[in-house]
Amino acid sequence: MDSPVDGERFLSEVLSKLSQSIAEGARLKQEIVALRRERDEHDAQARVFVEHAATLMGARPSEEKQPKSPCILVNRLLSDELGVVKTDVKTLQDQNDLLRQEIDAVRKENVEKTAELASRDNSIRTLRQQLDSTERLLRTAEISSEMLRKASDDMIGSIKKLEEEKVTLQEENQRLKDDDRILRTKEEKRALFQSTLENLQNSVRKFPQTHHNLIPAASAENVGRKLSPRRSVPVMPKKELSEDHVSFMDLTETSNQPAYVSSIPKTRQKKFDSFPSVLIDDDCNNSAMFSRKFLSEHIGGSCQPLVVRITNSQREIAERLNIKSLLCPNLDLNPWCPMVPGDHGYMFVGLGTEKNIFETPEIHQLFVGFEGPKRQKLFRYMGVYKASRTDPLSIQEWNALTNHVKDGYASLTKGRTADPRDVEVIRADYDNGKLHVPCVLLQCTDYSDELARSLSQRVKVTKVLSPTKRPREDDEHVPSRKRHLSSNPGVING
Repeated sequence: MDSPVDGERFLSEVLSKLSQSIAEGARLKQEIVALRRERDEHDAQARVFVEHAATLMGARPSEEKQPKSPCILVNRLLSDELGVVKTDVKTLQDQNDLLRQEIDAVRKENVEKTAELASRDNSIRTLRQQLDSTERLLRTAEISSEMLRKASDDMIGSIKKLEEEKVTLQEENQRLKDDDRILRTKEEKRALFQSTLENLQNSVRKFPQTHHNLIPAASAENVGRKLSPRRSVPVMPKKELSEDHVSFMDLTETSNQPAYVSSIPKTRQKKFDSFPSVLIDDDCNNSAMFSRKFLSEHIGGSCQPLVVRITNSQREIAERLNIKSLLCPNLDLNPWCPMVPGDHGYMFVGLGTEKNIFETPEIHQLFVGFEGPKRQKLFRYMGVYKASRTDPLSIQEWNALTNHVKDGYASLTKGRTADPRDVEVIRADYDNGKLHVPCVLLQCTDYSDELARSLSQRVKVTKVLSPTKRPREDDEHVPSRKRHLSSNPGVING
């Protein structure tokens, strides 16, 4: 019996059977009583019949000799049947006792089940209370989540407003820096003009009197036109240039920028956004340009390789500043090289014996080669750079280069790889994508003010002009730089 309901059903069935048995016993008793009554009647009739027979015969027979009458036989049969009935009644009483015992057991089990059900009811009530508490906590959590969501939306709105204000401040800061750069350029031009004028006056004083008398004949307007800062260059004898291998080129005019310089694609420029800005001290004379011979004499190393290893040939500057190597690419075949100190850029290096170079990033002092007077290669100090291999140029990026760079790089490929084919065939392979130009990322990580000053101290001309940047695909400008690194890209320290 698995449940109290089953126990009650069984108890009711037992009681029903007991009632039926009792009713059956009562019916049998009634039948026995009727049989006894019938027997007594038969006995009375038999006695009457015997007495009547004896009267007729004149003598009463003794009871011992009386024949057995049918009533006696019936009486005996009824007695036997009564014994059977008594036996059945006894059996029913025994069954009744067993049923009572089973009923008691069922009642006891029912009590236990009832107690268990009561315990389960208590557990159910406890679980319901816990469920109610959990639902209340869930509703509280939903309310808190909604409040947090609203607070998050408010915070996001505040962040967007701050970002907009930041962009506005950066634009204002850039505008001020552009104005400051223009002002400094004007001041430098004015200082150069005054220096050139003083040099001219000193030269005039040294001329013979006949030449001195010719000078006043020129009008002040003509003198001013000849000494215009846009057209003037520092007065520097050719002998000094050939001895010091130094030049100060004015790249502030667009017409002075090399024709082969091309803009870096925006997809490539995006890598620069994650780099910290390197700020450079404005007091450094960083526009001076030096020949490879000058760098070899004053820093050390050879004049030919792309990467100059300075080991046993260190000069005083290299020893004092612990300079181990120089990286000297030329701008004519690497038009994405930095043109302004602190700028990031790329160079196209990886042909022939250099195909595995910069697979592991390297740190070098970077000098970029420009085309100087009489097509002489002069190199400008850009800073400390990390060179690491990146994806080669795509066909679209190759097609954006000038023909000067394409033809020159195809010729360089023929020489570096010992390709027996014509240069035109090699360039055609670059044009259709069979060949790809290897590319190296140049990331500025630092700038050695001391190196720039040390090289400038070995130059006889002290006043210089600052070159401008390469043309970009967009109107964004790189902020002015000082010595230290900014921890947040795009934020100017100073």
